[in-house]
Amino acid sequence: MRTRPRKILGLLGAAMFIASACSPSTSSSSAPSVAATTAASEAPEATLTPFSFPPASLRWYCCLGTGQDPTQVPVENKVAADFSKTAPGSTLKFEAVTYDQARNTLSTQLGGGNAPDIVGPNGFGGFNAFEGQWLALDPYIT
Repeated sequence: MRTRPRKILGLLGAAMFIASACSPSTSSSSAPSVAATTAASEAPEATLTPFSFPPASLRWYCCLGTGQDPTQVPVENKVAADFSKTAPGSTLKFEAVTYDQARNTLSTQLGGGNAPDIVGPNGFGGFNAFEGQWLALDPYIT
């Protein structure tokens, strides 16, 4: 995964993070504190600016834990198909591999210099099977 431009991955990760943060939540949460409410009311209105990067052809590798469930695949395919609307000129190819073959297939791709740009959804075991090989997105999200 280190052979792909880190900037693109970081920006893509940040965009996915922002998109998930902006989506409606179905879980209940506690009321914000008075200090948080006051600070928010005094802060200027925030505007969300879209990310930009040169057009890219990205690969999304699935399924190291979940993702191949018949109820999830249509949503994943739609996300991949709609990616070019968010990043004009870019493509996102969704590649689903059955769970029983996913670790071996990804290992082969990594060893052969054919690492995907995005991997997920991941389960605990699938994530830990590749410990130390994931790109840290922290600096890009900040």
